[in-house]
Amino acid sequence: MQREQQLKELLIKIEQNSKFDLCKQKELGVSFSNLKELQTLKIEIGDHCGFGVDGCKIICNNIMKVNHIKNLQLIIGNSNKMYSEGCFIIGEALKTMSHLQELVIIIHSFNNITDYGCIGLKNGIQYLKNLKALTLKIYSENNIQTAGCIYISESIKSLSNLSNLVLKIGGHNQLESLGVKNICECVSSLFKLENITMNIGDGSMLSMQTKIQFNFQELSKLLHLRIHIGNFNSFGKHACKSLGKGFVFTNQLETFDLKVGCFNDIGQKGCDYLAQGLKQLKSLIHLSIEFSPQNNITYNNISQLGEAISKLTKLKQLLVHFGDCLDLDSFRDLVQGISCLADLNSLVVRITQLFDENEHDKDQGQVNNRFDNQIVNIARSGFCQLKNLENFNLFIPIVSSVSLINLINDLQQLKENKFGMYQLDKFRFQRQEKHVRKLSIGTANYVEIRDHGLELLLNSIGEFQKLNILSISIGSQSYITTNGIKSLCDKVKNLQNLICFKVEIKPSNHIGVDAILDISESISNLKQLIQLKLQVELQEILVNDPQMEKYDLDCTISQINKKITQLPKLTQLYIHLGNHLINKSKLFSFRKSKRLVLYS
Repeated sequence: MQREQQLKELLIKIEQNSKFDLCKQKELGVSFSNLKELQTLKIEIGDHCGFGVDGCKIICNNIMKVNHIKNLQLIIGNSNKMYSEGCFIIGEALKTMSHLQELVIIIHSFNNITDYGCIGLKNGIQYLKNLKALTLKIYSENNIQTAGCIYISESIKSLSNLSNLVLKIGGHNQLESLGVKNICECVSSLFKLENITMNIGDGSMLSMQTKIQFNFQELSKLLHLRIHIGNFNSFGKHACKSLGKGFVFTNQLETFDLKVGCFNDIGQKGCDYLAQGLKQLKSLIHLSIEFSPQNNITYNNISQLGEAISKLTKLKQLLVHFGDCLDLDSFRDLVQGISCLADLNSLVVRITQLFDENEHDKDQGQVNNRFDNQIVNIARSGFCQLKNLENFNLFIPIVSSVSLINLINDLQQLKENKFGMYQLDKFRFQRQEKHVRKLSIGTANYVEIRDHGLELLLNSIGEFQKLNILSISIGSQSYITTNGIKSLCDKVKNLQNLICFKVEIKPSNHIGVDAILDISESISNLKQLIQLKLQVELQEILVNDPQMEKYDLDCTISQINKKITQLPKLTQLYIHLGNHLINKSKLFSFRKSKRLVLYS
């Protein structure tokens, strides 16, 4: 009893697909009255638990017994039949919790929450005058419309002490422009706000006239602004215009994160407004801009954004992702803009498409190499100037493995300058410290890296004698054969400090069962290995490989089993061969499971 009374934090979690036992929950409530010192209560209901209105009543009755708490988290999983009535029950419980400082309410999809349910939430939230942080997320398929947005806005408007707001309305909830307008107006009245995160889901029926318009003159303490707009919302140039113009009135913003989904028609004017606004954010430290494809962004727009980014001299973390196509000139302008950021220590650049005006040339191979070399030269000339980089992720569509290796070699020269991590479309490499402990290498799908390219990528592995974690991923149709896997095994077998080894070989590579034997042979000497993951798509090879007849499957399984059982510390084993997986926490007999492993 005394231990219960001293409890300060409590988590109650019901796993998904568990039956919500009303009797047991009633018994649980008896002890709630003894939790006099409780400060934080977290309740998580998994998906498909049959929680329902009755479950909501029991949980909220228990919550009211600890109405002195300061932090409450209530998370309802998918398809729990909460209905709007459940929101009213939650609202009644919240009315009694005047001491609450942090509130998280997350209601996942298919719980039949309507505008009427938003009234219930409003009835409770508006009484929380001491609330400093609110997270309210209502996911897709809950039938929230404009009226629901207005009710939510009214409840938020009354929280005069709020400093941190996270608001998400999931997709297909028909918010429309008026609903978003009301949210922005109410948020702008909370002059103590320091953090705003607003997430509007897919297909929320926003018109082209929708404005994301905050009164930045009133939000004088705002430091962090994050706006995520889902697909098919007609977000458009007007929203970018209202944001860009608003930035004129804020000089203290440290974080700006804008993520816009597909088919929102930002267009040339929208990007222009945004670029002009970004130039005003002189105090910005963290910037993230992600535009998915089909937003009508032109090459010139990317150049404008590159110029705007170059003005943000205090920037330390930058992420840019453009789904629409760039040409070499716009890519060069973007890289040049980024290269001006002397204090930058974290950079992510993701370019989905780069257009080559000579892509239809007769000698396609020569064109690919030339175009790839141009990309490499642009990247090298700009990114190698960033001497303070610690984390670097680069995703660009390089076709030629030769150009890829050249770029990697250039970037590796920066390791003396604390160069941290760089990633390419076909290659991932992570350097955590001077003596590398973790290494991840991968080839993308449909890229002819071939055995020679893989061998080049693996050449550096032998240098990392202190390596603890190694992850290898080979994409489908990379034209890797068993010989390539043998090269990998030759490198791995001497890494005596490995504790985690993961190999993933995707379909349509020429990998036979003998490659699996090579891998098992190479790891048998890794006595420190704790975790092994082997995921290889062998099904096509088993069916089509004429050499398959020479393998005695019983013998093969026996050999793999023998090698793995030589690893004294191995406790986590994951094996997936073909379309079947085996996942055990401790070693098992392969012989008993051979048909599951090797046959469909």
